[in-house]
Amino acid sequence: MCNLGEGLAERWMEKGIQQTRTIFRLFMSGESESTIAEKTGKSEQEIHDILYGSEEA
Repeated sequence: MCNLGEGLAERWMEKGIQQTRTIFRLFMSGESESTIAEKTGKSEQEIHDILYGSEEA
C-alpha cells in the first residue's frame, strides 16, 4: 500500500476508535441504545453490535 493509502487507513481507523469510545461513554453514562443511535447517526443494530458484539464476528 502506498503512503497515501496508509495515511487514509490510519485516519479511518482513528475515527472508528473515537466513535466507539463515544458510544461506550454514552452507554456508561446511562444513555439507551436508541438515544445513542440518534446522537451518533448510527442504527440501533450498529450500536448494539458495537456494545455487545456482532453475531457475524
